[in-house]
Amino acid sequence: MSVLRLFVALVPCAAHRARLAEEARRWAALEPSARAVAAENLHWTVAFLGAVAAAEADEVAAVVRRVAARHAPFSVTIAGLGAFPSRERPRIVWAGLDPAGDGAATMAAVARDLAPALAEAGRPVDAAERFHAHVTLARVHGPGCSEALEKALTTGTLQGTYTPEVLSDLLLMVSENDGRGVRYRPLATVPLTGQPGARDGRTGETAAGAPASS
Repeated sequence: MSVLRLFVALVPCAAHRARLAEEARRWAALEPSARAVAAENLHWTVAFLGAVAAAEADEVAAVVRRVAARHAPFSVTIAGLGAFPSRERPRIVWAGLDPAGDGAATMAAVARDLAPALAEAGRPVDAAERFHAHVTLARVHGPGCSEALEKALTTGTLQGTYTPEVLSDLLLMVSENDGRGVRYRPLATVPLTGQPGARDGRTGETAAGAPASS
């Protein structure tokens, strides 16, 4: 049985991916065990499904289409730098979103809407309440991290500034390893076709009547 490793993503524009890839190479250069993420692989994950039978990918895409119909295109601004689990012990170096805008909250609402929809279709995903909008720039694979990387993360920020961009599509992506590395390939590109402010994504309430997101 053919199996695909699937996730649902939003993707920055090409210009921002190129600039983020430069940031990624800069951070990875500070730690011998770090690996920068290639420009074509930079994205925001909003739902991670993992291994799915290839024959069931169309069913997953149908769920993504139903959710996308409830959400309108929205604007985000890339800003801020962080690391998981912490800047002092980084395993993932990431770029965030400007907290002054609504982009991070809206992206979280999409993630919260996807999680139960996929679960109802028999495809549970990671807990959506822990969703944190980020683009992974580099991964640290060694047991520790260099003093240079730790210091740079503790005091540093993204080098460039990023203009707002509108995200208008959800992508059902497959992760593939061809022996030379991992690449992400879109299986389906699904436009966001909902009306602005029509849905919070958690309960089906209107945005005005929904609880504020954390």
